[in-house]
Amino acid sequence: MMRKPERLTHVILVPLLRSGALCLCVPLLMAQDATTGVAEDGWKTTLEERFSGEVLDSKVWKETVWHDFQKRKVDLSDYTNPEGKADRRVRMRAATRGTDDKTVKFQGIRSVEPVVDLSLPTEVSFDVDWNNQANGCYLDAGMYLCPAAMDTHPRDHEEWFRMIYVGVPPGQRGRGAMDKYGRHGLRRVYTEGWPNKNRGGRPIGLQKVRMVFEPGKLTVYENGKLYFKTEEFELPFTKAYLYLQMKSHSNYPERTLYFDNVVVKQKKTVEADASVGEGDAQEDAGEKDTEPGQVGGEGVEQATEEVKEQQGGDAPQLAP
Repeated sequence: MMRKPERLTHVILVPLLRSGALCLCVPLLMAQDATTGVAEDGWKTTLEERFSGEVLDSKVWKETVWHDFQKRKVDLSDYTNPEGKADRRVRMRAATRGTDDKTVKFQGIRSVEPVVDLSLPTEVSFDVDWNNQANGCYLDAGMYLCPAAMDTHPRDHEEWFRMIYVGVPPGQRGRGAMDKYGRHGLRRVYTEGWPNKNRGGRPIGLQKVRMVFEPGKLTVYENGKLYFKTEEFELPFTKAYLYLQMKSHSNYPERTLYFDNVVVKQKKTVEADASVGEGDAQEDAGEKDTEPGQVGGEGVEQATEEVKEQQGGDAPQLAP
């Protein structure tokens, strides 16, 4: 009887020299444990969702909704991905005309199980497509972590963390924002300078986000570049459900956003891996035109109350 191999070896051709039509390649061997799925660097993929099915996998995802909509829908749709290939992704559509002005509306999906364990070094990646909005006012979309399985929204719970994109009128502009909520109330982690500066936002489109959580640290990459880093970061929970959420205020026509490529990786030991994000850091070293956000002492002001949203304001709000 043949013995089952303990490791799977993947061969990747790495170009060393390219000249005209000639390309010299050598194989790069990457080993992975065949029984545990743990790569040699210690990282294990615990969730990888490309949304390639006909419908959402009910064993993995559950739909959420909070407050009233004129009409809404969360489903999977076909599209051509950036590589020019046929693909599928999550589509969220929401229309809110004629709805209650006193409520902010949320819809999306959450993981059925708590797929994130922040007691270990953890990577969370996701794509959100702003979809060339004609009107991005009071619209936001992004990822939440929450220790509870809420069928409404994680903000209906006493603890959560979020990385979202907030629309800046009129449409294709926005800004990123990270916040956390716990016993001290709402705390801003990073707002790209808002509200003191950057009130006009920046162009946003297909945003590929990768977040690396380590003990006391948070590093965020956006579209392959360093976006934010702090070495003073803590959350009031460790186990968390992962949410993909869309928010709209009342009295807007139908608007559509997309999500894709959700990946969660965890390190099999609690030791921080100095090589995490090393490739991105080397790439970032050559980028001089973009300075990542950085905070100290968590670098945020405690919000004693939620920021009030006013219809027709000159800048988008992070809350409620």
